[in-house]
Amino acid sequence: MRKLIAIALVMVGMGSLHAATRGDVKVLEATDTIRLAADNLAREYMLYTLFPHKRFSRGNLDDELEVLPQSFQDIAEATKDERTKGLLSFFTYQKARADGIVQSPRPTRELAEEMLEMSRSYVEGSENIARHHLYKFSPEEKMFMLTRSMQRHLASLAKYYVARQLFPDDPALSKRIVSEKKRFEMELRKINAYHYKDPEVLEARKTLNTIWKTIRSYWDVNEPGKRLPMILSIATNQMIDLLDTLGAYHSKNQ
Repeated sequence: MRKLIAIALVMVGMGSLHAATRGDVKVLEATDTIRLAADNLAREYMLYTLFPHKRFSRGNLDDELEVLPQSFQDIAEATKDERTKGLLSFFTYQKARADGIVQSPRPTRELAEEMLEMSRSYVEGSENIARHHLYKFSPEEKMFMLTRSMQRHLASLAKYYVARQLFPDDPALSKRIVSEKKRFEMELRKINAYHYKDPEVLEARKTLNTIWKTIRSYWDVNEPGKRLPMILSIATNQMIDLLDTLGAYHSKNQ
């Protein structure tokens, strides 16, 4: 799995915060990671279903699965909330089921649909946990969190795009694609309005915009001959990595 900039970097210089807030930051980091991993896991399994001869997709599945247990543990160590612990138990059960799906002899549409639904429950549960662990962000911390939000929207966008290739008769998928695309572009405008000074970061933002402009029109294409699930998936990963660079800048310049 591509590197994730630890949200703990945001805590540099925050020694005056109460210990409970530090725990909240740890939980937010873990829920962020779960959401990204769950979306990426579903996307990779659906790509594996579409292209079973692409063996690298099978390896990507293992990478995403490895991320989840540590995130569960991080949340468990940082919270005493019983509702959160209940969700963690459910997450653990789902992780065992995901392992079984990935280890199945061959990918199927039925298993892909189950993995897609599983990713939705991970996202919903993680968002619920995050709502109980909030604190007031500084301006730079808000920009850092903005880059993480953009990564989540990209991961969801790519997931639903691939899902539409497998389940073209599901009208909800197109609606979700439109929604995630709008949310990403709204946040991209905020990133583009920020005055970066680091040449490397400016170049990363420029490349991010270039990739997005190149692939933007393809998200909504319905013609079978113009569907590019593998190319758009690769482009999504590149943009997520570029947002890591932007996020690192904000975590160091608070």
